[in-house]
Amino acid sequence: MTPSTIANDVLQHLSTEFAQVREGDLVLLGSLIDMVDSTPEAAASPEIKDIRDRMAQLTVLSGDDFNSLHDFLKNSLASRQGGLAETSTAAAELEPAAVPEDSQFSDMDVDLYVEFVDEALSHLQSIELNILSLETDAGNTATINSIFRPFHTIKGVSGFLGLTEINMLCHDVENLLDDARKGKLEITGPISDLVLQTVDLLKEMIPLCKDPAGMPGAMASYKERVAEFQERIAKAKDETDAPQPTAAAVPGKPLGEIMVGNAAITPNNLEEAIFTQEEKGGTLGEILIAEHEVKPIEVAHALREQKAAKEDVTAALETPSATASENIRVRTSLLDQLMNLAGELV
Repeated sequence: MTPSTIANDVLQHLSTEFAQVREGDLVLLGSLIDMVDSTPEAAASPEIKDIRDRMAQLTVLSGDDFNSLHDFLKNSLASRQGGLAETSTAAAELEPAAVPEDSQFSDMDVDLYVEFVDEALSHLQSIELNILSLETDAGNTATINSIFRPFHTIKGVSGFLGLTEINMLCHDVENLLDDARKGKLEITGPISDLVLQTVDLLKEMIPLCKDPAGMPGAMASYKERVAEFQERIAKAKDETDAPQPTAAAVPGKPLGEIMVGNAAITPNNLEEAIFTQEEKGGTLGEILIAEHEVKPIEVAHALREQKAAKEDVTAALETPSATASENIRVRTSLLDQLMNLAGELV
């Protein structure tokens, strides 16, 4: 790929995605801006840089001001896309068509894929940590947005790099999260697990992009698994959150002890993690994931178990007991008279 080809691909993606932008949609605007910033060939284009700067202006506008600039950008994208496409075509006609037989990709192509891998894996790590935050506050819109946005960015970049399987998978998860951030869907335990399992699958697939030459065959081997996940994601919207089995959770039991009881970590792991927490701060779950290779889904299950135990205790305290409802208040003088009468009967 030449710089002009890459810039043209970015412009095409911007044109498609920008049509979906609505007033106040800071997440989508932020993702489009991030995509330009993370692609040096696009950021170096004066045309695309101008569009990027105007999109940044949209984040602080509203009403007629927003609509005017939005319409201007929409028309500008359409016209500039055509212009870049013609320039790119003309340049392609002038460039030598010969390609070395032993390599389908230039060094620049390889660097582009390597950069995508590094950034995408960083995005996936942030998704895992934010998913854990939802275990204690499932309706937090800001957290949901912080999960939606990295998926959207990976989807966009993988799209113009031609990584079809990665693009489709991120697109489906993005739609699921979009329903959640709009209040149409609740992030339940099974949905949280599904998102984390999707992240695990992407963590297998994305590193394959560091070898562009062997990538097509490697990606093809994942088609069936991607299709399976797409089907599960499609069904997730209609599934209810079934009660999750708990391993005799003790009310108020610390997260670390629950994970030791579930054999997710050893007592030594827990001691080391607590020491790190005292020294450097941070949540116990994040430390266990970073230092002891604990899977995020295991931390999520432990948090869910801890939350369920607390809810059981709260419900028990709020429910009036049968014994309490049968008690009555009697004056002590009356009790004395009854005792005297009972003594006379005996």
